[in-house]
Formats: sequence, structure tokens, C-alpha cells
Amino acid sequence: MKTRVLLTTLIVALVVPALALAHRSATTSEKTAMMYHAGSHDPPLTAKEVDAPAAYPLGCAVADITTVVKGSNWGGWAFNAKKFKSKQCAKWASNGWVLEHKIKGKWYVVTEGSELPSHIPGVPHKIAADVVAGLG
Repeated sequence: MKTRVLLTTLIVALVVPALALAHRSATTSEKTAMMYHAGSHDPPLTAKEVDAPAAYPLGCAVADITTVVKGSNWGGWAFNAKKFKSKQCAKWASNGWVLEHKIKGKWYVVTEGSELPSHIPGVPHKIAADVVAGLG
């Protein structure tokens, strides 16, 4: 009986945190669209002002899509910390992230930063927290 209780407790401990955050890695096409073809929610900014420079190698970034809310179209990207020592990626190293929202098939930059604020206007906090957690 003690073994069953211990095993059940262990399974619950492993499953519950997984339910709190639900995200997946972005596909290559999603990552490309988010990094190089995003629009802006801030009307004065052009796509060139929100997109990563064309010289930023796709492999130097990590991108994630949240699935914490079914049907949500939220994602983000950031520098891939595992590539810090790579000569190709070192110049792009940062601790920042970009949060984006996909609307009618196009990604739009909502905000970016290095620390997640307690509130981002128009973004449910659990979505923002999930995207940033997925970026690692």
C-alpha cells in the first residue's frame, strides 16, 4: 500500500507541473515568420524596425508557441543560450525575448524585454509567462 501511495504521489508530482505550462517548439516556418517577417502592434514602427536583422542566423535563436490556451496564437523567440560559444552566434547573445501574436496568418510583435512584467496590456499573463518559460 505504501508503495502505491508513493508511486501515485510521484506520478502526480510529474504531471501537475506539465499541465501548468503548455508549449511547443515553433516549426522552422513559424520561427522564420516570427523573426524575419513580423509586423508591429505599435503603428509608427515598420516591419524593418521589429524584425530581426537578416544577418541574425535562424539557428542562433529558439522559438516557442504556447498551447496553454487551446486555439491561442501566441509565441515568441529569443537567443538560444546553448549557442553562446558558437562563433556564428556569439555576437547575437542576449537575455531578451520577443513576444508575438499571430493574427490572420501574420505574426505581430507585442512586446520584448529581458524581464517579464507583471502585466502586458492585451496579453493574458499565463500566456506571456508560458511563452517566456518555453524560451528557456
